[in-house]
Amino acid sequence: MVLYNGNLWWKRTGCPRRKINLIGKQPGQIGICVGMFLCMIVLVAVLFQIKLLQYHAVSVFVEDSLAASNLASAVIDVEEYGMTHNILVESPESAFYRYREALVHNLKLDENLYSTREEVLCGKVDILSYQVFNVIGDTVWRYRFDEGGRLLDTVSLDLGTTYLPDGNKLETTSVYSKVGFYVMGLGGETIYGTREKSVDIKREEE
Repeated sequence: MVLYNGNLWWKRTGCPRRKINLIGKQPGQIGICVGMFLCMIVLVAVLFQIKLLQYHAVSVFVEDSLAASNLASAVIDVEEYGMTHNILVESPESAFYRYREALVHNLKLDENLYSTREEVLCGKVDILSYQVFNVIGDTVWRYRFDEGGRLLDTVSLDLGTTYLPDGNKLETTSVYSKVGFYVMGLGGETIYGTREKSVDIKREEE
């Protein structure tokens, strides 16, 4: 409003325009976003690779423990060997409990088969299968047990056509076992896995 010749007049004035910079158009902003995105991808890839290495280490640890536990359970019937030279696992029923005791020690479990080292295994370890294969001549006697040590069945098989559950061909008295277990995955979730192992019992000269 201005005074002109004694009269008041309204004068229209222009408002100054403010320059607005869009975030996406600020210099270097796109480069920063791309860089952060690439860093996140690299970080996820590194974490994933570390977890894969951990899974591999746990897998090897469990498999070695199974082999040691199988061997610990395979106490040879010395009297039978002395008379017939047949290598047989003495008392397959007792062999299961020797196996379970060795498994508890080797996998660092408590008496209820729960892991005492959560950084390696999580929760309970399941004994999915334990089998003894005693070979007498061309005949195989297979003893199969459940997780509690109960004998499920005893089966007579032919040596020439018998394969162990892990795919290995049976040639001499052997012990096989399989366990299931949980490991910690990404994001705190647990992943269930299984491992199996068979060991054969041979004469020293073989």
